[in-house]
Amino acid sequence: MNFGGRIFPGLVLLAVLAFCSIPEAYADELSPREVVDAFHGALRAGDPHEALGFLSARAVIFEGGGAELTLDEYASYHLGMDIRLAQATRRRVTHEAGSNGPQYAWFLSQSEISGTFQGMPVNQATTETMILSHLSGRWQIVHIHWSSQRLRSPISN
Repeated sequence: MNFGGRIFPGLVLLAVLAFCSIPEAYADELSPREVVDAFHGALRAGDPHEALGFLSARAVIFEGGGAELTLDEYASYHLGMDIRLAQATRRRVTHEAGSNGPQYAWFLSQSEISGTFQGMPVNQATTETMILSHLSGRWQIVHIHWSSQRLRSPISN
């Protein structure tokens, strides 16, 4: 549907979800930690459909002071940039922690990102928070918060 020149967001989200769900048998077997790792793997592999399959329809992404409050907003804008960045750089996790209960899980990580992105050198420290919920019989990411800062010295191998 088209309302005032805009596509009805609910229909866009349904279309996105129809093409991005991961196979149910696979999703049912993943622990919360495995979902986080698989999400990052999908970004590195350049697979937007698989990456979106790990996110809840209600997922909210905060990054750099901004927020994408709907899954279709993330899918139509920032997801592509996240994929290109993940493919162009190397991510080295320096610290991580997490915990989960029967319905919710959280994971925190600190990483160093290095490489070249859009012709510019990347040398940054990144913190990440992911919150997952056990929805529809599987773990799904409901919130991601990323923040980064430039590192003063190059990352060592």
